[in-house]
Amino acid sequence: MLLLPKEDLENLILIGQGGFGMVYKGWSKTLRMEVALKMIHGSDLKTLIKALSKESMVMQKASNPYVLRLLGVYKKVEGIMVQNGLVMEYMPHGSLHTLVNDIESVPWSLKFRIFHQVVLGMNYLHSLDPPIIHRDLKPGNVLLNKYLDVQITDFGLSKIQGATSSANPSIVGTLAYIPPEAFININYNPTESYDVYSFGILMWSVISGKEPFSGAPINLIPFLIPNGHRPDMSELDRWSDEKMVPKAMDLMVSCWNKQAEDRPSFHECSELTASMFEAYESQIDEDVQILLKKIGAQIPEENDETGAISCSTDDDDFERLNNIRKNFLEDMGEADQLTFEKQDVAVTTTEIAADTPTEDSGKLEGPLKNLTETIKNSGEYKKIVETLSKDKILSSVEKAKLDSSDSLKDIGRTAEKAVLETIRKDPGKLISSIVKLWK
Repeated sequence: MLLLPKEDLENLILIGQGGFGMVYKGWSKTLRMEVALKMIHGSDLKTLIKALSKESMVMQKASNPYVLRLLGVYKKVEGIMVQNGLVMEYMPHGSLHTLVNDIESVPWSLKFRIFHQVVLGMNYLHSLDPPIIHRDLKPGNVLLNKYLDVQITDFGLSKIQGATSSANPSIVGTLAYIPPEAFININYNPTESYDVYSFGILMWSVISGKEPFSGAPINLIPFLIPNGHRPDMSELDRWSDEKMVPKAMDLMVSCWNKQAEDRPSFHECSELTASMFEAYESQIDEDVQILLKKIGAQIPEENDETGAISCSTDDDDFERLNNIRKNFLEDMGEADQLTFEKQDVAVTTTEIAADTPTEDSGKLEGPLKNLTETIKNSGEYKKIVETLSKDKILSSVEKAKLDSSDSLKDIGRTAEKAVLETIRKDPGKLISSIVKLWK
């Protein structure tokens, strides 16, 4: 596990706090990227960090696009005082809880994509050997990246920290999301069905836009849930005519079944959430773009404060990227099919027949081969893959391979193959997508 010393992180700004400690936003000089730092508090830090190290070994093996990666461990020593923390990628749009509370009407396409991505992430965690049981799956622990895709976080941390909600050691997490069996059995050992129950409550909260059991005294919740009390389904009646909502309601009821053995697995849930999201998939890109503008965020395709490609490169790499960009635009500027506007480097193209070789296609191949080689060396594969995927340069099969790859070489090789295939078949299709990387 990468250990980042005190002097590595700079410009730290407090952005949140809880029972575990403080969360800061900052910049890592080693990683050359914006990160979130979670400083851990506890009475026995030595034991805590030892347990954390074991958990981090499991997290390092995780290669799922919907689970937040642990990038490193932070250590700050001042005299006899030692502070430890977790370093993760910074999520600019906060959590699902923030989204639901701040946005009056979250698009249904995004809600169903979130459900499906949470299920895929949890199915991955449960498929590990040994499985990771989250035990605190709730909207506040589902973060959103700059594309509003899911990043599940804090799995295992409540167990590592030994945080409990009552004197019962089997009860950890947030009361409203805890299954009935955890309240009635002092020797309860959490299983996968624990998280499935929590997911059912999460679905209700996202659809309703409300906190579960918000009107009930908190000390009564441990008694009400084992007696069959669940969030009020009548809160969802106004959306009963909305496409896929009735199926979602059936799934959530199945997930919060009183009998743990009768709840579906996340693998079973994934088939249902996939079909629900497919009903909205054609709307998702447009809805996300509109929502990002609504919340005042930069559109992900545009350059942000860390740079579209350059945030993981040194100055020489950055200069190389700009030189290739310049050469690429100069080469392409001679083609009749292209028009470059001043400020935003906007590109318009006429159709180029995919089955008709052209002089321009040969001209494109040289600079774009250099470009793809630079992409492979830049370390920013994931960002580039998102752009190429959204522009249909990468197929869903290729995207899935990239998402599951543990090797940067594999990522670069797959992306290069897709790009060069597009160059051969339809070079005009690739131009606007490539230019976005430097806008």
